[in-house]
Amino acid sequence: MNIDKDFKIDKDNYGYTLVKETKVISEKGNNIGQEYLKKDVWYYPSIKFCLMKYVDLKISECDDVKNVINRINLLEELISYKIKNELATKTT
Repeated sequence: MNIDKDFKIDKDNYGYTLVKETKVISEKGNNIGQEYLKKDVWYYPSIKFCLMKYVDLKISECDDVKNVINRINLLEELISYKIKNELATKTT
């Protein structure tokens, strides 16, 4: 399930993974200046913990309480929308 342009959640037999993919320009080694896809992966036993980590990562970008509250409200709406979409897709 894609959450936003950078994050997605995958499921396997062992649990869930939160994956963040970002395009990065290499600054070291033989490939300096070349673009590559950086992947950060977190493993969790439930989707709830994946979503908690996602929210934690997104609010860590905020610089004050008002921004944190606004970000949490936006994330709640986004998550609700994504879950409803997933459920609707699976029932059709």
